[in-house]
Amino acid sequence: MSLVEIAIVFYSEPYTKRGRLVQLCQGHPMFHCGLMLSHEDKSLIVAADKTHRAKFIPADLYHEKFLTPSNIVVLGETEFDNIQRLMDFIAVPYIGDSISMGFWFYIGRWLFKSLDPRSCSILAAQMARFCGFKIKDYPLPKDLFANLKTKTNYINLTWKEYKCK
Repeated sequence: MSLVEIAIVFYSEPYTKRGRLVQLCQGHPMFHCGLMLSHEDKSLIVAADKTHRAKFIPADLYHEKFLTPSNIVVLGETEFDNIQRLMDFIAVPYIGDSISMGFWFYIGRWLFKSLDPRSCSILAAQMARFCGFKIKDYPLPKDLFANLKTKTNYINLTWKEYKCK
């Protein structure tokens, strides 16, 4: 078994159309997050989409092709012997998208208080719990980030600070 660093990476694009729309709707430009596993110089991130089940892909590739992170909260290191156990955990297809999140944000959270949408932040929190960290579910990435950055045992960094360490 080897030690693996577990972190949750957060994304915001305050200067893009999507970022401005998210900022207008929820008062914060943070719109996405994902669990990242790092060992030595390699990192994997969980990518989820409405068209396929969640899967691990190299973090550098994801950040180069799709999104550049704005913040990262390093939860710590854990002994992790087999990524297959985590793959089995995420084998159920992730079916969540901006339309279902929009419905939940504007209607569902008021009318159906016990209904939580399938969101990236809930998936990240569930996977972090599976790895041994005690994290509450939050449907919105901004709420998960706000909660995690108040915890003194987690390291909260901007992406630039993290890459420079």
